[in-house]
Amino acid sequence: MKKFFASMAFLALCFLGANADIVQNQEVYAAANTIRAFACDNNQSISYNHVAHAKAVAILTDVVRSGAVVSTQSGNGIFVMKDEHGKWSSPLFIKYRGFGIGPQLGYESNDMVVLFQTTKSFKDIFEGETTLSVGAGASFVNGNRAEVATDLPEVSAYMISPGKVTGIYLGASIDIGKISVDDQATNDYYGRIYDYEDILNDSPKTTKYTRILKNTLSEYLGNKQYYCKNCFAKAKKSK
Repeated sequence: MKKFFASMAFLALCFLGANADIVQNQEVYAAANTIRAFACDNNQSISYNHVAHAKAVAILTDVVRSGAVVSTQSGNGIFVMKDEHGKWSSPLFIKYRGFGIGPQLGYESNDMVVLFQTTKSFKDIFEGETTLSVGAGASFVNGNRAEVATDLPEVSAYMISPGKVTGIYLGASIDIGKISVDDQATNDYYGRIYDYEDILNDSPKTTKYTRILKNTLSEYLGNKQYYCKNCFAKAKKSK
């Protein structure tokens, strides 16, 4: 009987491990798609200079905001860093949690790309980066949010680009949030525990999904022709 339960426990662990791999693989794939959409967005508010000079990028997929007067925000994603040769690192998995206060009401979800302009702006992310952003405007079903997001007091530290919004959300708020490394998700993706520095230096074996992400970052954030208002038109004409 003990052997039976031990075998069942082993199979359960194997199943959970396999499921975790699938979840993290899809998160990386979703991040790559978010970068493509960001680079080809016809309503870009961030200049290519800020994209080209970004030291690191946080890609948050499906950030959910909900509430009335007091709102909560949550989302998961990945963090990658650029080295001195312009090459992107392997991903670290991150999570975002926050809340906002202000005249607001509704529910929405969207993807978000955070471009870190200085190494100082992301060095504390490994302990939980605290951010302060001011949002104003209105969200419509499957529309774009008219919002200004900025880092205070270091306005130049990073740029935030919200993607397309799903849901209805009205109002303005002062948001306080924290970005931190998701150790469990990171360990699940690589199948073992690595130091953050080892991952950012590409010590783990590169998987298919890591290659997809790196190629997408290099192609869409490293090539000005893809980061333009007519990206979709050019891509369609070239076919």
